[in-house]
Amino acid sequence: MALLANVASLVWLVVHGLVAPLLVLCCPRDPDQLFFDALVARVLRSQTALAHGSVRFNFNVYGHLQRLVFRPSSAVDTPNVQGTSVACLWYDGRPSKKGSDHDITILYIHGGGFVVGSSTTQSCDIIQPLLQALRAKTIDARVFSLEYDLAPEFKYPHQLQQTISAYTWLRAETSGPILVVGDSAGGNLAALLLQHIVRANLPRPVGAILLSPWVDIAGTAPSYARNAATDVFLPSTIASWRDLYAAHDDQTRASPLFHPLDNLPPLMVVYGGKELMEDDIRAFVAKAKAANVDVTELCHRHKLHNYPAMLRYTAAAADAYAAMALFVARRLQH
Repeated sequence: MALLANVASLVWLVVHGLVAPLLVLCCPRDPDQLFFDALVARVLRSQTALAHGSVRFNFNVYGHLQRLVFRPSSAVDTPNVQGTSVACLWYDGRPSKKGSDHDITILYIHGGGFVVGSSTTQSCDIIQPLLQALRAKTIDARVFSLEYDLAPEFKYPHQLQQTISAYTWLRAETSGPILVVGDSAGGNLAALLLQHIVRANLPRPVGAILLSPWVDIAGTAPSYARNAATDVFLPSTIASWRDLYAAHDDQTRASPLFHPLDNLPPLMVVYGGKELMEDDIRAFVAKAKAANVDVTELCHRHKLHNYPAMLRYTAAAADAYAAMALFVARRLQH
């Protein structure tokens, strides 16, 4: 029955994708949102509102297709670190402990509301374009893509422990600079990882890029209502995924917005002005700047959640990846 439901959800996604252009044309839409952006938002809102098992199935299909297009170099299971092991994929080879000053290793943490997604889900939409943008700056980069366990089978803080484990292992594997990158839920884990690194006085990465980070999982900011018709999720979808991931008493602990941001490494935060999480991300950026963190903020006021990935082949996404590469280049010069 589960397989039948998953296949039905995939068929529904295709059918809705065919009908959605007419719906976007016929229904009122935000005047600041382009037709294509509104189309992507409508299709994904419908898809992500399904039962999480069906959404996970569709994301896995998408991840497998991306893996066929952009293949990882190798897979690795990290040894137990602090009692936790985790699977990861290398893209563009493994880092050398003797790496040059221009090499950088990227720890990438995928999004998906903690309930869907994998180390391959964004391989063509984030990993590949980021590597291409870095190559344009003559930066030889390698990506270590984290495959963390998903909710509701595993709840907070399990995924954070796996992220810390992966960073600890990666730090032991290479003497070169490390950059942390995370989108959405992965941006949440990336920010919590940075806060752990500061508290534990561990060697810091050269910086971090957070794409539409989910910094307050409560989801109560005014932008959740204001941007409900322009983003890729419904507020109710975010709330359901949050409850699958974290118990009520853990929600503040699982939200990096409510933890100290002092002494974090340089950050680049990329987000859209039409996404549900806009207000929380703005608050996070303001708090980081107030803590004297070096923050590069890139907000496209007309774009939706995680727009460099969701709108991969648009000029706005290309500009965002170019800006990310410039951020990395500047970090390597320090």
